[in-house]
Amino acid sequence: MRRISLGALQEREFRLFFTGQMVSLLGDAVTPFALAWAVLDLTGSARDLGFVLAAKIVPLVVFLLVGGVFADRLPRRAVMLTADVARMTVQAATAALLLSHTARIWELIVLQALAGTGTAFFNPASTGLTPMTVSAGRLQEANALRGMSMGLAQFAGPALAGILIVTVGPGYALAIDAASFGVSAFYLARLHLPAHVGLPPQSFGRDLLDGWRDFTARSWVWLVPENTSISPDFASRTCTTICSEVSVSWTRSFVSSAGPEAAAKAGSAVPASAVAAIPATPAPAAPRSIERRDRRGRSFPSSRSRSAGELVSS
Repeated sequence: MRRISLGALQEREFRLFFTGQMVSLLGDAVTPFALAWAVLDLTGSARDLGFVLAAKIVPLVVFLLVGGVFADRLPRRAVMLTADVARMTVQAATAALLLSHTARIWELIVLQALAGTGTAFFNPASTGLTPMTVSAGRLQEANALRGMSMGLAQFAGPALAGILIVTVGPGYALAIDAASFGVSAFYLARLHLPAHVGLPPQSFGRDLLDGWRDFTARSWVWLVPENTSISPDFASRTCTTICSEVSVSWTRSFVSSAGPEAAAKAGSAVPASAVAAIPATPAPAAPRSIERRDRRGRSFPSSRSRSAGELVSS
């Protein structure tokens, strides 16, 4: 098994960025379990639990393309800081309601919808920020480390959630999640980043339309709503990949129409990590030709793609 190089962590900006995001990912992994325990303890209704969890996932999917447009138009760190502060406030309010035993289901639904909206703005900006924190030669290592941190958070998050729920309760677990957003914002504020270079001006509606076309052009993305009910973190990573594909496709379209000079000016605004985040789609394999013989021993060409009826009739 190939070892993941840690060389990217030698660079200060990426080290700060990675540390803050690792803490935030752990907090995110705790949240679904804390919310589930809190809602079932509050009403004991599986339907209410579904409403609360869906309230966080639906805005994440709905506002994802909007978040991608904002990430291209505004400084990415500013978008991420705003989203972190907003989510910290939301989860702190949720924790306060649970700890004071005054929480009602509709309040949890509204608060988690706001948290999901913040994540929809944070994820696209986060994907585009990675190449701004590490040298080009270590970008692949940086992406690998970020992917590894997501996997570790998914592994350690449930265990940490169980310990916190049993020892201090779901309210304090959500308070820790709120604190993790504060840690992320603290490390983001310490980054020294190059000046933001926005993409050429285009109408907001046109950007959304381009994003929607890229979304509908990839049928595998349509499974996101179904998979988000199983794993919120899967939704987060998949949505980030969608935004990456949309951003790269839009930028390539602009470069091809505007020419090399415009491409050079917009180069620093292209989220290079998006290319690494998009999985390659293998070409369909050609049917394997095999030799078959009929009852009289005569051979004829065939392939594994032939239907069962054709084979029987042969």
